[in-house]
Amino acid sequence: MKKLHILFFVLLMATSIFAVDGHDEGAIEKRLQQNFEAYEKQDWETISSLCTNDWMMVLHNGARMTMDDMKQFFTAHITEHSIALSNIKVHVSGDATMAWATFDEETSYKFDGNPVSEKAVFTAIFEKEGEDWKIKTQQRTLVQPPPEMTEKK
Repeated sequence: MKKLHILFFVLLMATSIFAVDGHDEGAIEKRLQQNFEAYEKQDWETISSLCTNDWMMVLHNGARMTMDDMKQFFTAHITEHSIALSNIKVHVSGDATMAWATFDEETSYKFDGNPVSEKAVFTAIFEKEGEDWKIKTQQRTLVQPPPEMTEKK
């Protein structure tokens, strides 16, 4: 009987070590919001602090951009940037060392002075570094309404 209690205790401790609580999901969602607020301001120091050193963005056209590429592109072309995130869904691995999130983005900005509005779907991958969640990679896919919704009748 004593062995059964010890076995139960060991199993209980093992499952609690790897238990994922709402704290991780909330921290990841906060990290996303901070990241996109920093993009609006082109605050590259903050963006860099929220991401891993080997961070990468994969754009809708397949282009892969490093942090330096993004900074150069935004600085040269993007002004008056506004971003709204919605439908954020966070998933944390069982051992709480990695996570991913999917979400929708509505953005408007000026590209070389010309107004642009876009809707996109994102997938973001996170790594845990110490106690902090860092964004490792993001993939952005532009979405448009089906043609039948945009055709003039």
